[in-house]
Amino acid sequence: MSLKSEYIEDKTLRVRYGDQVLFDYIYRPDTHAQYCPRPYFHPIRTLAGDILTNDRPTDHPWHQGLSLTMSSVNGMNFWGGHTYSRETGKYANIDNVGTQLHCEWIDEKPIENGYAWTETLDWIGPQGQTVFTETRTLTIRDIDPEVGFWRLVWESDLTNTLGETIRHNSYSSGEGLQGSGYTGLFLRMSRGFDRTGVHIFDNKEIPEWDDYHDSETILDSPDQLNGWKSSRLAYQGIFDTSLNGCLILCEDLTENPPYTNHWFCRPQFPCLAWSTAYHDTHTIDVGETFRMKHSLGIANGFWTKERAQTLWLGTTESV
Repeated sequence: MSLKSEYIEDKTLRVRYGDQVLFDYIYRPDTHAQYCPRPYFHPIRTLAGDILTNDRPTDHPWHQGLSLTMSSVNGMNFWGGHTYSRETGKYANIDNVGTQLHCEWIDEKPIENGYAWTETLDWIGPQGQTVFTETRTLTIRDIDPEVGFWRLVWESDLTNTLGETIRHNSYSSGEGLQGSGYTGLFLRMSRGFDRTGVHIFDNKEIPEWDDYHDSETILDSPDQLNGWKSSRLAYQGIFDTSLNGCLILCEDLTENPPYTNHWFCRPQFPCLAWSTAYHDTHTIDVGETFRMKHSLGIANGFWTKERAQTLWLGTTESV
């Protein structure tokens, strides 16, 4: 089998593996302005055909599959929906929501066992000002139909073009809302994906499985994950209807990151963010570039921690 891609109506990049649609990347969305229009992936499928993502769920319609978010950029909202204020202690809809505007595709090329696409974007503030220019590279690689595994690597370079210093934070680090570290690459998962366990890798050089649960079966709630500091995690679940298992392997691959990676999640619904500002506010000077590189691996089936560790060791060195 091989990867095949097509551009649909200059709005969607559709990628197939064999006869199956692997994902749609909607780069010119029709999103409501209050929900922060931005390019996003949906659906993302496993090689077994199960849909991992959710788009515009009723509880948070500004959640859009897999997308890049920043909840506070000098007070501007680049994740959509309500904005939290420490002064009022409440969320409110205010005129501070921005847009991520796709400009053009500047490169696409095959790589070993995969393919890469590069685009440029402008981050536009609520008053029409350009806040960031971004170069984004999306890479599909490590496709293994026998294992049922494939991986997406997301790289973003955001350069401050606002003309003033940018302060980037989350509601946790900026407004003091405990536990609300929501910012960064955000994955809203299907309601039909039932989470069953989380594992943490804390050592990037020699990946050891640091299991913070009490039991070897790893069936405790993953909600303890919120605020957890690590560069890697393995997240196990099962899909409704098909009853197929799925393991997602998530990793922060940023070299010399200007932030400390923490994971953000919520107990009410399956979601996950590579939070770049959970506890800290970051200053981005005029002309300075803020870099992120994250990986999402998707594997079919049910995995023991030993098997997942072997899978990770077999793929991570190629990134």
